[in-house]
Amino acid sequence: METKPREIVSDSEIRKNVLSMIIPVSIEGILQMISSTVLMAFLGRVDVLAVNAVGIGQRMTQLLWSFVKGMGVGITVCVARDVGAKKTENLKITSIVGMLSLICIVVFFSGLIAFFAEPIVRFFGGSEETMVQSIDYMRIICIGLPFWTVMLCNASVLQGFGDAKTPMTVSVIYNIVNIGLGYLLIFGGFGVPAFGLYGAAWATVISQVLMCVLCIGIMLKKQIITNMFHELTKSVSNTVAQLKYLYKISLPSAFENMVWQLGSLAMMKPIISYGDIPYASHQLAMQAESISYMPTMGFGIATTSLVGRCFGAKDLESGHKYFRRIAKYMAIITTTVMVIMVVFRKFLMGILTPSQEIIDLGSIYLIITACTLIPQNLHGVITGALKGAGLTKPPMYISVICLWGIRVVLTYVFTYLVPGTTIHYVWVSMSIDIVCRFLMSSTYFRKKKIFKKEAL
Repeated sequence: METKPREIVSDSEIRKNVLSMIIPVSIEGILQMISSTVLMAFLGRVDVLAVNAVGIGQRMTQLLWSFVKGMGVGITVCVARDVGAKKTENLKITSIVGMLSLICIVVFFSGLIAFFAEPIVRFFGGSEETMVQSIDYMRIICIGLPFWTVMLCNASVLQGFGDAKTPMTVSVIYNIVNIGLGYLLIFGGFGVPAFGLYGAAWATVISQVLMCVLCIGIMLKKQIITNMFHELTKSVSNTVAQLKYLYKISLPSAFENMVWQLGSLAMMKPIISYGDIPYASHQLAMQAESISYMPTMGFGIATTSLVGRCFGAKDLESGHKYFRRIAKYMAIITTTVMVIMVVFRKFLMGILTPSQEIIDLGSIYLIITACTLIPQNLHGVITGALKGAGLTKPPMYISVICLWGIRVVLTYVFTYLVPGTTIHYVWVSMSIDIVCRFLMSSTYFRKKKIFKKEAL
């Protein structure tokens, strides 16, 4: 049923809504960064092989993770637009079918990854000990993926409603539990033996199971998944229609994320070919780099949710105001983070490893990355607005073109065709990709004029 456009949102309400979204989501991102950084720092004090084993072992599981994350963006968009359009009858159906279908997909593919873990890891190579540890690590991590899927669906649905505080609270609890269990199981204590790398994997799985139970309780309390069978069967045609629409919106984002992970997989072999120390430097420097995008990751999510609600309510002027406000806040925070990354680069690397050789090499990565932070994060806000408007395909096309046409191609050229190159050339290739990605997305955004009436 058509709804009349509501009154334009005031500037004070826009400021309040933006901050209520970006602060919790950014805090959630920072907590994730701290948790993964702390666990990587623990492993960095075990040995270099443990760090490399995690890097290799996570690649395939992150491929599945990226698909679920992209689907989560679609769930947020669909819920946000239904909230804006006041289509309350579709909200529960979208939430339920999205979560149940994703759980089925993840159970199937995580089983495949665990079964084929050995040939997958051996394809990328590395030392025998590293490969053995990677295989075991990958199989353990696969156990927790279905439980993590419930966590992500819970966050995606609530963020679509504009509730970013509850997912943040879950993230706080998850990261505290993960760090505590990680320390105990990696190093041992209180009668528990030290499991090293495998302790880190089991700490993650146990934390995900516990948070899955918590998220189910939250969704029951908020009556999101109550009477699931009744909601799905009272109008089968509507349920099927909602499922089709959800996947129509979600699959481009999911595919975009998977293309990104496939690109990372394609780059592993040349990066590993530079040796254990350069590869460990690459892994730990990327972990340190997470300080740059975790705090600003919330800006893209906030843009998607708020713009999506405005499109659902046919209030494009307010959507444009939200976009400009978020871009302004993002630029301020990104500039601050750039300074931190350059000035404290060796300190950040030193948190992760005591090896001076890795610290010095990884510090160069952080300097190169800092130069592209503003275009990288602006690209995130622009694509967030496009996705909120339902335009999920253009960001996917841009990612495919830039990642495979620039980053991967240049990496292979520098590694295998240009003699005497070092891993620094790979990092420069990554930066060129980021700049081109921003230029393409901003050009499309300007030409599309999504906040004009003809965009509806």
